[in-house]
Amino acid sequence: GLRKSEILNLKYSNYREINDYKVVEFKGKGGKVGQKLLHPICVEAIEEYLEWMKSVDRELEIEDWLFQPTRNPSDPKNLNKPLNPKTINEILDKYAKKIELNFKVSPHSARATFIGELLEAGVDIYSVAREVNHSSVKTTQEYDKRRKKFSDSPISKLKY
Repeated sequence: GLRKSEILNLKYSNYREINDYKVVEFKGKGGKVGQKLLHPICVEAIEEYLEWMKSVDRELEIEDWLFQPTRNPSDPKNLNKPLNPKTINEILDKYAKKIELNFKVSPHSARATFIGELLEAGVDIYSVAREVNHSSVKTTQEYDKRRKKFSDSPISKLKY
């Protein structure tokens, strides 16, 4: 549910544990600081990545970038820098092909899907807006692509 820019700007110090929950603290649009609870599968992937970084002698220091490139042609010794924004798109393309998706996936469409899935799962729109750091619920409503069903009409709640 994070924006691409929010992911790219994460430092290792932003990945932490609070009350037995793994979270990332990020700087969002407009400089707003937010915290995102990480799903256990996401935590597992990040931990695997951190183990891989150790295995290639790139253990992260507290102020290092969390997600770093694997190579830097212009300065091979300087890998402690944020990923190139295009790299996020390439990673999504790679995994979309791997699972044989027959449509294009972008960081923004993945975020939109996240928002839609939360709404479809019955999470109220105000909670979803807070989760994705929207300053207005109206913005979140624009992502609501659920089909309107007559059975969901508030009229059906009336008992007279």
